[in-house]
Amino acid sequence: MKYFLHCLVLLALAVPLVAQHRMGRDPLAPAEADKLRDTAMQPNLRLKLYVEFARARMTSIDQLLADPKVKNKSEQLHDLLEDFSTLIDEIADNVEMFHDQHWDIRKSLKLVIEGDSEFQLKLRTLAESTSADAEAYKFVVKDALESLNTNADDARHAMQEQNALAKDKKLKKEED
Repeated sequence: MKYFLHCLVLLALAVPLVAQHRMGRDPLAPAEADKLRDTAMQPNLRLKLYVEFARARMTSIDQLLADPKVKNKSEQLHDLLEDFSTLIDEIADNVEMFHDQHWDIRKSLKLVIEGDSEFQLKLRTLAESTSADAEAYKFVVKDALESLNTNADDARHAMQEQNALAKDKKLKKEED
């Protein structure tokens, strides 16, 4: 019985550690997190920042691919693609939340949709890569592309609904 209790306590202690490990690292730099914190009540600016952060990750991916001297390229690409995917998921979550609260986010939705199109093209190119490292990050590219495709569809649908709500004057405006 004592052994069972010890195992139960160890299991209870291990669950948060496993959850923490699965969550991985934060894809945001501290300065980026601070900027987002400051925009909690500014939906359009917050979404614009998320698109900028995702674009920065994509730029880092391009730079990494162009640099032949980089060591652990596939590992770094994997991490950047995971960060990118996490940011895309955050954009989707924020679009859903602000849309459900009837905030007028049409301006930032346009940026999200444009960014999604730009990112889709770059990820498709990366997915079709035949480089020696491509196999090491193929799954994470596929995962990022799936997240991006879902986000693009959801953003376009939200834009249609936002336009309909705007006609009925049912959207909340941000204070400038």
